[in-house]
Amino acid sequence: MDTRRIVRSSIMEGETEDARESARRLKPVSKAALKKIRARLAERSSRAKAETSQRQVSPKPLPRYDEVFAEGQRWLDTLAGEPIASEEGRLSLSEDLWRSGSRGEPKLP
Repeated sequence: MDTRRIVRSSIMEGETEDARESARRLKPVSKAALKKIRARLAERSSRAKAETSQRQVSPKPLPRYDEVFAEGQRWLDTLAGEPIASEEGRLSLSEDLWRSGSRGEPKLP
């Protein structure tokens, strides 16, 4: 890693003197050190995934679709009343509908 590029870019971006000084003090990182860092990050990531999967629990028992369920559906259908009859026809709307106030955006304060 070339720290001179970091210093130059930080000067161009208008960073503070402290940021430029810390960029000058950066030391190159060896490939072995990078490998260790990547291994630690991978370990942390796998631990976090394992903890998350332990916290997530699938619902038990699974829902039952049995006679009680079917009877409940029939009861709910009776509460809804008679089914709506299917009809065919032509619906015509006034052209004023497209310019109505309800189609516009609400007036915000």
